[in-house]
Amino acid sequence: MVSPLIFMRELPSDDALRRLLPQYKGDQLEAIECYLLLLRSVNDMLQPVEALLARRKLSRGRLSVLLRLLREHPRHVAVSTLAHDCGVRQATMTGLLEGLVQTKLVRRKICRKDKRVSHVNITPKGMRLMEALLPAYFAQVENLSQLLGQRDRNALIKLLRQFIDSVAEASREPSHGGRSTAGKRNPSASHGQVGKRSKK
Repeated sequence: MVSPLIFMRELPSDDALRRLLPQYKGDQLEAIECYLLLLRSVNDMLQPVEALLARRKLSRGRLSVLLRLLREHPRHVAVSTLAHDCGVRQATMTGLLEGLVQTKLVRRKICRKDKRVSHVNITPKGMRLMEALLPAYFAQVENLSQLLGQRDRNALIKLLRQFIDSVAEASREPSHGGRSTAGKRNPSASHGQVGKRSKK
């Protein structure tokens, strides 16, 4: 069973948001709408992708590890490096690797020079799995992205890169008066409305 990131099929209207959050106005409500729309879109795209992975008894976390190891093959990768590159804690990475080791998709070895360090590489079985999975995986992702035209995809890519940079900048800088000054762009003014809220 795929766990959704967000459970609301119908996004709240302006009136509903104002009733729930009377202290927020204007661009603050638009920020909330943007957040909800991003979660909803990511959730909707993840559903078919995760269903594809589930048929191979994989998760997005395990796929991320296998992709990272595939890129470095035949070299080994330190567990700490894997955790950093996949954006998880080392304890979480250890859990992911346990499942991959048990299914013989990866191999883990203790460093001879430093017994506290372990290295991982992908096995031949893992290589065969990726060779069979990746064409279908990328075809699924491509089908989802083609729901937008090329111009819209390019505009979305640009906006998302700007948004990612803004979020990273905001996370580094302290906010002033409870609101961050980072990333104060208004992309909707030049690219149109991203989505429609429910009229309910």
